[in-house]
Amino acid sequence: MNNTIPVVTLRDLNYSKSNPPVSIPAGTNLELSFSQENHAKAVFHFNGVRHGLLVSNLHKTVKATNGVKFRKFPSMVALERMNNDGVCTTVTGQRVEPDGVASDGSASWLLVAGVI
Repeated sequence: MNNTIPVVTLRDLNYSKSNPPVSIPAGTNLELSFSQENHAKAVFHFNGVRHGLLVSNLHKTVKATNGVKFRKFPSMVALERMNNDGVCTTVTGQRVEPDGVASDGSASWLLVAGVI
């Protein structure tokens, strides 16, 4: 994993397709990092098993305990503006190039959306 962000879960996370199925209760502390293979996912380990979360839902699923704020997925108009301006934001609010990744490992929203 790359840079990690300490988070606490805001709701129960259920991974029914894992073997065995895993349920992570709300209020669990985790170390989250951004997947470099799939920019739309964030990953964490729980009981030695790697699990993923959609980056677009982080603001509803977990809360960072180090002051980082996860942003909502931008509107189509905002995505178009980022593409036209050549400056994008990431899920953590950092400014990067449209095909860029911030120092914390979070990718531009255009990469997350699969536009680039």
